[in-house]
Amino acid sequence: MVYVIGPSFIGGFLGRGVLASSLLMLWLWSLFIRYLLNNWSPWHRSQVRWVLLTDGPSEELIEDIRSTFSHEVLHVLFKAAPRAGEDATGTWDDLHQLVTNDDVAGVVVAHHNDLPQTMIEQLMSIRISGTRVFTVNDFYETFMARLPVRHLNKKFIVMAHGFDLIHNPIGLCFKRYLDITIALIGTLLLAPIMLILAAVILVSEDRPILYRQLRTGENGTPFWVNKFRTMINDAEADGAQFAEKDDPRVTRFGTTMRKFRLDVLPQFWNALIGEMSFIGPRSERPEFIDELSEEIPYYNLRHTVKPGVTGWAQVMYGYGDSTDDAMTKLQYDRFYIKNYPLLLDISILVRSDKVILFGTGR
Repeated sequence: MVYVIGPSFIGGFLGRGVLASSLLMLWLWSLFIRYLLNNWSPWHRSQVRWVLLTDGPSEELIEDIRSTFSHEVLHVLFKAAPRAGEDATGTWDDLHQLVTNDDVAGVVVAHHNDLPQTMIEQLMSIRISGTRVFTVNDFYETFMARLPVRHLNKKFIVMAHGFDLIHNPIGLCFKRYLDITIALIGTLLLAPIMLILAAVILVSEDRPILYRQLRTGENGTPFWVNKFRTMINDAEADGAQFAEKDDPRVTRFGTTMRKFRLDVLPQFWNALIGEMSFIGPRSERPEFIDELSEEIPYYNLRHTVKPGVTGWAQVMYGYGDSTDDAMTKLQYDRFYIKNYPLLLDISILVRSDKVILFGTGR
C-alpha cells in the first residue's frame, strides 16, 4: 500500500526496514489465506455431485472419475436395476430428481450413441437449464488431459475436431525448425555434462558408453535410438522385456541417470537428423508393438507422428513396465496428437525441466 499511495501521503520518508517488514507481513498473510482456502476447498467440493449414466461395465471409468474428483460425490445410474456387486446409486429414472435436488456439477454419459430419444430430450433440457453434460471422451480431455482407450471408435477419430498435428504442413514445419533449434542449442550447452557422463560410465561400467536400440518411428519406420547405457551388458540375454521399477539390470549410476532423465541426452542427435521430434510420443520397440496393437485399440495411432525425446505421456506418467502402463500412456499420447498447440509443447518443456532438476523421473 505504501508504494501505491506514496510516502508523502502518510507524511515524511520511510525507514529501510519497511520493505523487510512488509514482505514478512505479506508472507504471513499469504499463509493465512492459503490455510483458509485449503480448508474451504475440500468442504465445498464435498457438497458437489457428479452423475454417471452407464449401460454396462464401467469399473475403469468410475475409478478414473473418483480419482480425479476425490472429494466429490459420484452417483452411478444404470439403465436398468443394477446387478449384485455393481457400484450404483440407482437407475436412469432417478436422473431428473438428482439434478433437481442436488448441486450436480455435471452428467457424464458413458454410451451416448445408444441413448433412447426420451433420454436425449431429458439431457438437452438438463444442459439448457445450466448443468454440463459430457461424453466420456470430452470428460477425459477436459479434466484428465488424456483420451480414453476403451471408449474410442473410428467415428470419433473421423469426425472429432483436432488432430491438427497430422495434417498441418505449416505447423509441422515450425515444429521441425523448433526441433533443430533445441537440439543444436541443447547439445552445445550440455556437451560438458554429456562428456562427464560418458567418462563416468567408462570408468565405472566399462564399454559401451552408448546403447543403440531399434525403435519404431513415424509411419512405422524403424530407426536406431541413442541412449547412455544404464543397464549391465547382456541385460537382454533372455530376450526383449519391459524395464521394471527397481530393475536389477540397471547399474548404480544408471539409476541416477534415469531418475534425472540424463540417459536420453544422446537422442538430441536423433531429433537433429529428423528421426525423432523433441516432443512427441515415446518411441516403442518393434518386439512389443504387435502385442500391444492386439490388446490396445488403435494403438498404431501414435505412429502417425514422430516419436519424441520427451512428451506429454512421459511428463504425466513416467516409465511403464506393463501393458496397463502402456494403455494409460497411450491415452496421453492421443491427447497430445489430437490437441497439439505450441503452448502444450511449452508446458511439456517446463515439466521436463522439473523432472531433470528435481529428479522426479524413474
